[in-house]
Amino acid sequence: MKIKLITLILLFSFLFLITTPTSLQAQTTTPSNNRVRKENPVNQKDKNIAQRQEGGRQEFQVSDKRKVMLEKTLKRIVAKLQATIQRLTNLSERIASRLEKLKELRPEIDTTNIETSLGEANDLIAEASGKLTSFNDALPAKLAEAFAGDNTKLIFDELKDELKGIRTLLREAHTTLTKVIGEIKGLAWGADRTQ
Repeated sequence: MKIKLITLILLFSFLFLITTPTSLQAQTTTPSNNRVRKENPVNQKDKNIAQRQEGGRQEFQVSDKRKVMLEKTLKRIVAKLQATIQRLTNLSERIASRLEKLKELRPEIDTTNIETSLGEANDLIAEASGKLTSFNDALPAKLAEAFAGDNTKLIFDELKDELKGIRTLLREAHTTLTKVIGEIKGLAWGADRTQ
C-alpha cells in the first residue's frame, strides 16, 4: 500500500512538473530592473527642469524644425484666406449679376438697400484683401525678426491678432452677402407672386 501511495505521489509530481509552464520554473527572486528604477527616481526630464530653474530665465529658442513648421502653417492660413476672399468676390459678382437681371425684369422694384448692402460687403472684402496682402508681404520679415529676437511670443501674438481681424472682416462680408441673397430672393418671390 505504501509503495502504491509513493508511486502515485511520484507520478503526480512528475505530471505536475511536465504541465507547469517554464516561466514559473525559471522565476528569479531579485528583480534587478525594478531596484534600479527605485534607486534613481529623477529621470532626464526632471534633470532638465532642475537645470532650467538653476540657470534662471532662459531665452525662448525656436528649433529649425519648428521654424519650418510655423512658416508652412502661416502660409497655409494665408492661402486659405486668399481662397475665401476669392470665393466671396465671385459670390458678390454673381449677386450683382442677379440684381441687374432682376432690375431689368422688374424696374419698379426698389433695390437701393440691396445695392448699399452689396457695396458694404464689397468694401469689407476689399479691406480684408488689402490687409491680407500687407500681412503676406510683411510675413517673412516678421518671422525672421521673431526667430532672431527675444520678443518671439509678442510677434506671434501680433500675427494672430492680424489674422483674427482679417477673419472678422470676411465673416462680416459673408453675413452681409447672405442677407443680400435673402433680400433678393424675397423681391423675386414677391415679384413672381404679384403676377
